[in-house]
Amino acid sequence: MINICKNISHLLIYILLIFVSCSPVRQTASGLKIKGLTTVKVFKDKSLKDKSIVQGYVYSRLDSCFLDHANILIDREAKVGVVSDSNGFFNYSINPGLYTIECDFIGHVKEKRQIEIKKGQRVLIIFELGTNLIY
Repeated sequence: MINICKNISHLLIYILLIFVSCSPVRQTASGLKIKGLTTVKVFKDKSLKDKSIVQGYVYSRLDSCFLDHANILIDREAKVGVVSDSNGFFNYSINPGLYTIECDFIGHVKEKRQIEIKKGQRVLIIFELGTNLIY
């Protein structure tokens, strides 16, 4: 009976792996680790003048969907952050400077990226959050 339960749990894990597309998945003794990924693209936008915009999407590599209500912390010292909308989109007008932008969602591993933002830039960030599944 124990072997059957073990085989069923392994089968469920392998089915889960099939649904996790393009994710570096590693099975450990206590569960699965799905590595996150952050992509940053910077565009010059003359209409912004002295300001800059940070915008992007939050995506779950586990669930293969965009995450609403994910927390994006833009400036820890000033305690400035935004929350993604129902499509996983976030948008924030920001002054130029060096920032460590963090993204966090329940059940997922936090991703962060340090970015130097110059005036008149539109910064597009795509957070693909991974997870640690414990079984």
